[in-house]
Amino acid sequence: MTNISPPGSPLTRRQDEALELVLKGLSITEMQKAMGITQQGVNFHLRDLCRKYRVAGRFELFVKLHKMTLPGLEPKQLNLFEEGDI
Repeated sequence: MTNISPPGSPLTRRQDEALELVLKGLSITEMQKAMGITQQGVNFHLRDLCRKYRVAGRFELFVKLHKMTLPGLEPKQLNLFEEGDI
């Protein structure tokens, strides 16, 4: 469990599982395999998580979660890409 619940809105077991996978940086396909559900199921949980955390998408959710778990870390310090990926 992540223990990073959004204010006033507890997470379901599956949302918490999806949140852990987002924190690990998994793709939708990887999340689908790890959770044993369809892509539509993953997207359903991600939409709910984005709504609860008030973010626009999975990348913004990833950044917000890392900022919540690593206080004082600025987004520019998150090395999200390998050299030459962009």
